[in-house]
Amino acid sequence: MVVFTINPGMILFSIWMATEFPLNPPLNSWDSDPKLSQTLVLLHKSLVRSLMDYGAIAYGSASKTNLERVDVVGRAILRNILGAKRSNPVEILYAETGMESLSWRTKLLTRKYPINLSHKPNNPIHKPFVQLATTTTQWKPRSTPGLIKELDFV
Repeated sequence: MVVFTINPGMILFSIWMATEFPLNPPLNSWDSDPKLSQTLVLLHKSLVRSLMDYGAIAYGSASKTNLERVDVVGRAILRNILGAKRSNPVEILYAETGMESLSWRTKLLTRKYPINLSHKPNNPIHKPFVQLATTTTQWKPRSTPGLIKELDFV
């Protein structure tokens, strides 16, 4: 029996290589089928963004440069889908595809997590989270868990 494991780092590296050195020229939204662009955006949401969302709460308190590296990969894919140049503003990419930046998405998911967790007291992380949320520990600025930072907004 053969067992395959999925390494998210290798998947992101493969995606980055495919976007930095594409085999085909980038698609141009103005001369391609709009349904094709919509399909590619849907694939991006289901394959790439889902991987970024999976660990967003855990690595949300990582350094800004590491988070920016992950966001650059996602934007490179969006540029390839839209046929956009690097000089195009990032906000245009997100507006054209109907997506959000990684930092905004991480904040959204981090703020939703405690709300969803409060409805599930049998969840194994419920009790440790309540203890973490009610503690009076003073965290160092660079070591504050992402959930604690976003708890003020909930």
